[in-house]
Amino acid sequence: METTCEQHTLRNSRRNIRYMAFLVAAMAPDMAHALDLAWRDATPFPEKTTVLALKSTYATSDQLRLDNRAAITQGTSLYTNIETLEINRYETLFGQPCQYGIWVPRIQTGGKVLGRDLSGASGMADPYLEIAFWPVHRPDWGTEVVVANFVSLPVGAYQPQRTHNPGGNRWTDDVVVSLLQEIAPGLKLELVADATMYGANRDANAAHQTLTQTPTYRSQIWLSQNLTDIFILATGYNELWGGKNKLNGTNNGFKSDEKQIRLGAQYNISNDIILQLSAYHDIDRDGGYPWRQVYQMLTILKL
Repeated sequence: METTCEQHTLRNSRRNIRYMAFLVAAMAPDMAHALDLAWRDATPFPEKTTVLALKSTYATSDQLRLDNRAAITQGTSLYTNIETLEINRYETLFGQPCQYGIWVPRIQTGGKVLGRDLSGASGMADPYLEIAFWPVHRPDWGTEVVVANFVSLPVGAYQPQRTHNPGGNRWTDDVVVSLLQEIAPGLKLELVADATMYGANRDANAAHQTLTQTPTYRSQIWLSQNLTDIFILATGYNELWGGKNKLNGTNNGFKSDEKQIRLGAQYNISNDIILQLSAYHDIDRDGGYPWRQVYQMLTILKL
């Protein structure tokens, strides 16, 4: 009798864990397509240059870590595939370089929690409008300082009953400051800092709850070396923190707490075509899906 009761209690416990894990994942916002800049973005192209770029990002995770709780690993995974079209135009303002443009992502996601499939998503994500200005542009010193602002428009595909969505159903505003300095012939150091503010999603799930998120903060460091006139290698470190999520004022276990190492390479196919390849790996993550592997390819065409 005691054995039967224990088995019944264990089954109920497992059922509750499954339900809670699925519910938390279902209420979680899509975190896969948050804006993330590539290395050497602090270098402006010449005035009157229009740049078309296609960025392909593929990322996988095999666990879920909710805030200060044990990792959920059994039957748990997430994949995301993002194709982003970037259109940027370079001009001058007050004699200094400036840039404006639009980024249009398309995303596909899917995953599981404790073996239960989560409804995936496929479609256009929220586009970003970008404006950037270089208060310091001194190629003779090897120095670039750029201030940029990215604002997302909540027009991407969104259905509150989905566990993942291409669109976020909220606006975001990301302010970025970057310093690029040549410290030896062909050797460049880039320091990047940014802060992102989030609007409220007032239809965050099938229960029509309101999702809010505190600001997130990011710091990056990149070190790149020109091996030849057309080939560059880079290594970097990325740290992200903040971004606690709440549903109707209650924490749901998701936040942005990430430490990540990065590798990159650039090959100048011609004067007008550039290919960048990057690989990222999370070394620590709490409050989300640790990325086991992230691969990114960026093809740039100057017009």
